[in-house]
Amino acid sequence: IIGLDFTGRSVTSNGVSFIEGRGELPAALGLLSGLKKLNIKGAGLTGEIPPELGRLSDLTILYLANNHFSGPVPAELGNLTSLEELMLQNNRLSGLVPVELGNLSNLTLLYLDNNQLTGEFPSELGNLSKVREVSVWGNDFTWADSYANGYLSDVVGLMALYESANGEEWVDCRVYSGCLGNFVSNSWFSYSPLEEWAFVTTEGPGGRVIGLDFAGVAFTSNRVSFIEARGELPAALGLLSGLRKLNIKGFDGLSGCIPANLSGIEYEGEQPFCTGATSKKVLTPAGQALLG
Repeated sequence: IIGLDFTGRSVTSNGVSFIEGRGELPAALGLLSGLKKLNIKGAGLTGEIPPELGRLSDLTILYLANNHFSGPVPAELGNLTSLEELMLQNNRLSGLVPVELGNLSNLTLLYLDNNQLTGEFPSELGNLSKVREVSVWGNDFTWADSYANGYLSDVVGLMALYESANGEEWVDCRVYSGCLGNFVSNSWFSYSPLEEWAFVTTEGPGGRVIGLDFAGVAFTSNRVSFIEARGELPAALGLLSGLRKLNIKGFDGLSGCIPANLSGIEYEGEQPFCTGATSKKVLTPAGQALLG
């Protein structure tokens, strides 16, 4: 057996196709040593993810999303060095993300969103040089000082800004007149590539984030053309190390400072650079550069 796919095979009385699963995932699956694909999305399964799955050394695809799994992410999954795609989103997983996942050298896709995971998102995951799709929203993470993978670093930096600046209420006024509809979360939470995220510019498809321009954003509670931002600028904004241009002119209510490592960028906003910045380029409303 090289593949098991239990996604969407039963049909209910109203014609909706899904599995109404019961029970837990059996540890005996770890005995299927030739298994390459295991897809059990949306099966309604409960209990913990068996650590015995870490024995499936040939596994390239592991989809366990949209169930009711609880407990920790097994550290043994870090043994799956052939794994390319790991989907664990929309469960009830808790605890820390195991640093052993940093051993998954062939991983290209990692979805952990909408669980109950906590603690620092491990810097070891920055070793995943092939990862090009990451979603870890809907948990309670703190962030490491650096991640070697530039894509992962950018995702974390954007997430931190979104969470600190009331991002769930951003609306893109460049698309809808009157600032109605088109919540920014429609792109930031859609598993879309970064170049398709609102207000984000990348250096080509799959490239680093080089620009953030919030000139066309509105705050939905009063639909005026600025953000009533609350909170503090996150230190993790400095993870956007490829950034060349930043416009947060409307974030007047956001406290804090711009991380010092971004001091050379083209910047428009009210917040100062953090202590330690030796040079900066700030644009006035008229677009004139001020150096200091």
